[in-house]
Amino acid sequence: MFLKERKKVVRILSILFISLIIVGCNRQEIKESKAISHCSDIKFISYANNNPHLFIDPSKAIAETKIRDKKIKEWIKINHDPKDIMAIGKLRAKMKDKFDDISSPLHMETIFIFSKARDVTMLNDKTIDWKIDYKREELKNYDIFYQECVDEFMVEYEKMNEGEDFFKKYYEWQKQDVSNLNKYHHKVFDDIETFSKDYQFTTEIWALQKKLMKTVPR
Repeated sequence: MFLKERKKVVRILSILFISLIIVGCNRQEIKESKAISHCSDIKFISYANNNPHLFIDPSKAIAETKIRDKKIKEWIKINHDPKDIMAIGKLRAKMKDKFDDISSPLHMETIFIFSKARDVTMLNDKTIDWKIDYKREELKNYDIFYQECVDEFMVEYEKMNEGEDFFKKYYEWQKQDVSNLNKYHHKVFDDIETFSKDYQFTTEIWALQKKLMKTVPR
């Protein structure tokens, strides 16, 4: 009876010991993953700040503005009756409908044109983050920076301190400089706003973006 109880206690202690080893390994893996992710984020954000034109491209919005203008003129030619007292109201309602076939493509561009830049700033503020696999697949050149950080960690790990210098440098998040990206963000929007004034019923479609621009520091 005593031997059975002793074996039972030994088995429980063995399980607890193995569990503690597993928990310790998991904590180390989480620590390594977090530090490498932060390292990759820093390199990616710096890259975006130094190359804002790769993250904000107004060419599609400009092209869609010109296409929309042609569609508006064609619609007016076919549907607008100057003698109809309700004609102006109908025209304005048509132009305000952002999901109409005339305005929808440009409306979608107003949403997407700054989305990549916002991804960078939100990642920097840590108001949003993604799994490392998603960032490696979806964010521009992120996988390159990830590989650089893995290599940097391995070099540090092979030193006697098992990567402690790497953890000190990257484990705690530190916001990066995105002032150049923000400046370019404002410049592109200001240029588009000026450009849009030459196209009828276009400035209103940028109204939402104009409100959002207030959240982007100059």
